[in-house]
Amino acid sequence: MYRSYGLNCFVCNPGDIGCEDMDYLNSNAGRALYLKTCANLNDERNVTETYTMCRKTFEDWKSHISGDKLFRDCAYLGNIGCQDRITTHAEVTITYCHCNTNECNKGNTIIGDNVITMQAIMMGVLYMLTRY
Repeated sequence: MYRSYGLNCFVCNPGDIGCEDMDYLNSNAGRALYLKTCANLNDERNVTETYTMCRKTFEDWKSHISGDKLFRDCAYLGNIGCQDRITTHAEVTITYCHCNTNECNKGNTIIGDNVITMQAIMMGVLYMLTRY
């Protein structure tokens, strides 16, 4: 039911039910609602660029009035990994994470799998260096 050609990413916004809930995204209902084949979105959005990545955007609002927000989408601009940007008024820190494997933008944490893998490798290297 979910197999198709092209990259599959979760596409949802903060107001969408279950967008921030990884268990819901893993459920049949969540996958049916939010898992999209990015190539199919080109026509819907009238976009000529080819989507090559999934994106997860986290907005960290300093004021509690707005609250934090999490967006999931397909992307054609960006670099694999995560980067922070602070808005002009320093009230919002926006973290953009890009990945290029199917369903890679569904996690609740903003740290990507690649970053966790690199941290584990670095810890192993540091451990080996301190032993000798």
